[in-house]
This record gives sequence, C-alpha cells and structure tokens, in this order.
Amino acid sequence: MLSKKMFPPPSNGWIHTKFEKEQIDFLWERIALAQESNKNHKDRLAGNISKSLTLTDNEDNYFFEKVLFPHVLAYREMNNGEDPVPTPVNADLRLFLQDFWVNYQYEGEFNPYHFHGGQYSFAIWMSIPTDWREQNELPFLQGMSEADKKASIFEFEYLDMLGNIKNYGYRLDSSMEGEMVFFPASLRHTVYPFYNC
Repeated sequence: MLSKKMFPPPSNGWIHTKFEKEQIDFLWERIALAQESNKNHKDRLAGNISKSLTLTDNEDNYFFEKVLFPHVLAYREMNNGEDPVPTPVNADLRLFLQDFWVNYQYEGEFNPYHFHGGQYSFAIWMSIPTDWREQNELPFLQGMSEADKKASIFEFEYLDMLGNIKNYGYRLDSSMEGEMVFFPASLRHTVYPFYNC
C-alpha cells in the first residue's frame, strides 16, 4: 500500500481578534472625537455609503503601538517571519498607521470589492444593527441557497492554488461587535448591503 499525505498549500491568511473593553472604549472615544471634528474621509474610499470620518490615534500612538503592532508581530510569526507583500527596498522600514477611519453604513449601502494600500489593514465591527439570519429571511432572498445569500456579510476574496476565486464571508450580527480582522492590505474584501433596518 502506498503511503499518502496531504500537503496544504502555504497561505498568509488573516487574524481574527475579539477586543477587550479597554480597546473598545478607546475606539468609541476616537469616534466621538471624529464626530466633533467631522473631517470627511469618504472622498478617499470606495464605499457607496453615507459617511466616513477620519480617526486619529492618541498622542501616545496607543492603537498602533498596543493593538496593531502586536498583530503585525503575530502575523509575521505565523508566516515564517515574512511580511505579506515584500518591500521593494533593502532597508528596515518602520511601520506606522497611515490611515484610520470610521464608516457609517445604512440600509441598502455597500462597500464594493476593494483593497487598501500599505502592508497591513484591518476592519473592526463596532455596532451591528442587523442579524444575518433575519436578513436571510427577506422575501427577495427566498429560493436561493444559503451560501448565495449575501445580505449583511463582510467577505474576503482570494485565489486558491489553482487560480480559482474563493470567498470567505463573515455573517454579521451583534455578537461580532468589538471584533477585528487583521489582514494583508492587498487582500480584496467587500461589505454587502443590509435591508429593513
């Protein structure tokens, strides 16, 4: 009998994190400050949404230093010390948080497939007023397979080892509030619309 062993292809993947109260409180504080300053970020984004506001880290760079950079180190460790996109220079470049914003998405609005610049990116769900289970019961989605129902979903898109397009969707409800996905900035992703809310 021949000995067989399956070899999974290497994959960069992403990190999914549930924040603690300290991080959530910090983010709500930054969002409140963004609402006061009302600095538009929408003109820099692909989102077909009502509003995006620029966020700022605090003077100590808390969010970058205490939250994001540990994810960079963990991501590199999970990927043999490598960054997801090789830097085209022979220098030890310092990472920093270039852009930071909050999106407000309302009924029928969406974020089409897109990717971000830089090395790493992230998405955090702060407030989710919908439940994907209820969204799947909408009349226009009846008669479809569960896998094809996309209302209230955040989805990654990538190629498998054969070059086929694959998707991984996060079905959103309030249990996802305070969670983050941390991923290579060039990983395509989308946010589908929701309805009746």
